Amino acid sequence: QNMARLGLAMQGYHDTFQSYPAAAVWKPGPLSSLALHDAKRIDVITYENWALTLLPYLDQQALAARWQSGLPIAALENAAIRETSLAQFNCPVDTFNRADNRYLLKFDIDPDSVMQFARGNYGFNCGPEMSGDDAGLATTFPKPTRETDVAAAWEAVKVAMIAHHDRLAQFMTHEPQTNEVRRSACLAPGFLEVAQATRLPIRAFELGASAGLNLNWDRYGYRFGDTAWGDTASPVQIDCEWTGGAPAVVAKIDVISRAACDRRPGDLTDPVQRRRLLAYIWPDQFERLARIAAAIELARSLGVAVEEADAVAWAEQHATPRDGAVTVLYHSVFWQYMPPESQAALAAVIAKHSADATAKAPFAWLRMEPPPENMLAMEVRLTLWPTGEERSLATVHPHGAWVKWR
Repeated sequence: QNMARLGLAMQGYHDTFQSYPAAAVWKPGPLSSLALHDAKRIDVITYENWALTLLPYLDQQALAARWQSGLPIAALENAAIRETSLAQFNCPVDTFNRADNRYLLKFDIDPDSVMQFARGNYGFNCGPEMSGDDAGLATTFPKPTRETDVAAAWEAVKVAMIAHHDRLAQFMTHEPQTNEVRRSACLAPGFLEVAQATRLPIRAFELGASAGLNLNWDRYGYRFGDTAWGDTASPVQIDCEWTGGAPAVVAKIDVISRAACDRRPGDLTDPVQRRRLLAYIWPDQFERLARIAAAIELARSLGVAVEEADAVAWAEQHATPRDGAVTVLYHSVFWQYMPPESQAALAAVIAKHSADATAKAPFAWLRMEPPPENMLAMEVRLTLWPTGEERSLATVHPHGAWVKWR
């Protein structure tokens, strides 16, 4: 129902303006906007976004009228609207997106300032086209071998949303969940640093792993700037825009065990769930689609499976340090989606395991997450016990498109 309403809102906007809404409208003046963007002050440069421009087409005219379009999103006058939670932007089965659970953003420029944003999420299913069940989508959907007619594709999408209503409704019973393979280019260097520091085999345990595609980080090939590492024969080859020095590529990697959990894991043996992973990638991003398709097939050939489990209980049970190996607990773009009480419980489990770590049984916590003081950024951070040394290894793109190694 939400996707249908958003689709109709998009159609209404297009009928009015003969275009689709912009993702965001920045402050006039490209140089000042670029400087603010580099400083990660999106709150200052953003004046509106697609969600705001769709409000009149979602029967939210009164709310839209309260937006002071001449002021940035950070303005006090716009606080009420940016903190308003709307059901249309919330996955109906994701209880984490409740009205009282907002994003809290803090900024280095003013550490005492906290900004709140209403949460929201949505996804669009291109499954009917992927499965070949819709001739209209099959002939208009983006393909690398032809130029995309956006208007024709949108007309086919509108027809498909009605024709495949039941399938889309079923799709929306599962909250959006992605498994971005390129994040391995951010995580693998962290494992290299762990291996270099400990000179021990690795036991790898991933939390919030979705379908487990980043569980195979050591089975991919990489380019870290001018430095190559990994399996050059792997069907999954990953590069990114890399700046800074290279990680410890000389380290010996020996993964002796690996496991993962997710509260609603993807089952790669199910073709419908495989298409779901593809559905959350923009259909004209052919490189990403090819990469995830290759990663899916590799994971299927290796029998990769993710356990359905609560992250806290699972980490406590499985990630206990063991002699003769370094135990690595890792996750990416996961922590921020846990309720505060779960974050506290998982932190307690990590503290317990770290207290049990020894030189013969070290414990590492590797994560790719926004730092608490700036939810608009993304960094890779590593803590290694028994010493407890903590390092910020890199700032990274949320999908691994670029890495700034420190």
